[in-house]
Amino acid sequence: MFKRIRHIIIIMPVLFSMLIFSCIDRESPEGIDSDKNEITLYFRSSGSPHTRALNDSLESIVEHIDVLAFEAWSTNAFFAYRRSIDKDEITTDANDYSIKKFKITVPKDAKTYKYAILANARSEVEAVFANNEHIGEGMEQIYSGIISSEPNYWNVEPSNYRRIPLWGESEGVKTVAELDNSIIQLYRSLAAIDISIEPTAGFKLKEIYIFNRPTKGRVAPDKARFDAINNRFKSPTLPVPFDITDKITTNSPGTPLIKSNSEIVELKNTIFMYETEKHDSENYLLATCLVLGGNVNNKATMSYYRVDFADYKPPIGGTTPPDWNTGPPTTGSGDGGSVGSGDIYYPLLRNHRYEIKVAGTSGSGSSSPLFAAQAQGSHLITGFSTWNNHDENLYIDDTPYEFKISKTTVNLKTSNPAYISLSTTFPGRWSVGDETSSWFKCTVNGSAQNANVSVMLNGTPSAGDIGYFKIKLMDGAKEKLSQLVKVEYR
Repeated sequence: MFKRIRHIIIIMPVLFSMLIFSCIDRESPEGIDSDKNEITLYFRSSGSPHTRALNDSLESIVEHIDVLAFEAWSTNAFFAYRRSIDKDEITTDANDYSIKKFKITVPKDAKTYKYAILANARSEVEAVFANNEHIGEGMEQIYSGIISSEPNYWNVEPSNYRRIPLWGESEGVKTVAELDNSIIQLYRSLAAIDISIEPTAGFKLKEIYIFNRPTKGRVAPDKARFDAINNRFKSPTLPVPFDITDKITTNSPGTPLIKSNSEIVELKNTIFMYETEKHDSENYLLATCLVLGGNVNNKATMSYYRVDFADYKPPIGGTTPPDWNTGPPTTGSGDGGSVGSGDIYYPLLRNHRYEIKVAGTSGSGSSSPLFAAQAQGSHLITGFSTWNNHDENLYIDDTPYEFKISKTTVNLKTSNPAYISLSTTFPGRWSVGDETSSWFKCTVNGSAQNANVSVMLNGTPSAGDIGYFKIKLMDGAKEKLSQLVKVEYR
């Protein structure tokens, strides 16, 4: 059994802090008083190389932001207005590149709005709103038209890296004060795929292909396919039409992602791909798959092997078999072997990471990438793992230090007192404070140094109360990393 590798969140937590200015600009809805608000975004995800194609400062660059406001009525939401923020209107904090600020106007009324935040998706949003304001249309109707496309492999070159589109959404709020200090999670619209070769595999990887590769994806998901309570994507949201390239059924020879003369031992943060649906063994020719080419046991001839996103045995740490109506298991690990009728196939889900480990071979491969893709069986022994990248794990900068928190929202109506467990390998100390409300208290139980500790929360809340506090890791007097925690009673 392959050892589970702990990964960290790809989600970008976003904290809103608004300062009111008594001015009106050209974006104000006609005939409606409005307030201009400065909004601060905290991109508090990870700097770990495990989840980033580039370093933290480069990938945290935001080219554009679009804010879509939906007037909320019970379970429905209807589009009201859009605000667009360009790169030169986004200010980065001088001391922390993960903090972004910009200004927008919002109407001064008593209506309830949900705010969708779309980052790095300006061209996709423009395509929807170019000839139609879409006022009064439903959220899903708007979301379904915001389509990202990439006919080639996603560009991860640092010099012209293509920013990954991000989506997040607020709860319904009536006033600026309610939105102040709320947390909105931004999710990547792509899946990440990593490949590694075990030192004892006897396989020197030289070429990588992806067959039945999707060329389009929705920036915002169908909300019915998203578990907002557990922050998990239950199933893929596919655009209409859904296009794939290098189709096995059309005998495509395949387009190499990498074709190298030297051995590839590990490939991380290079393959980013749109969501795909899962297929079973009877329809394996329609499934998205990898084909790996290389030299086996130092032979000069190339051998090609198909690798599916499938477990060759039931997964560890999740539903067995997975119930795709409620979402995939948090983890899945296979023992290796050939894909067959009893295997469990996975879809590719946004904001998930998939890791394939090659442990060895049990026979010869195919003579070409296409022949390998057309073969249901494969003699490449692999292990497969997948993570929903909303584990509450954070890596600190580009170091191996880890910060873990069991939850970022606490409901004191469910349990009072409530506990949050914390741990880190960072050689610093805990600091808990900056409370925004007086009706609850935080108490650290255990050492404030880097061992495992817990925070106890209790209070005397009233129905509907919402507050926040910060958990901070300190390097001397300097705050190294912080996480905002929401406390509610509802």
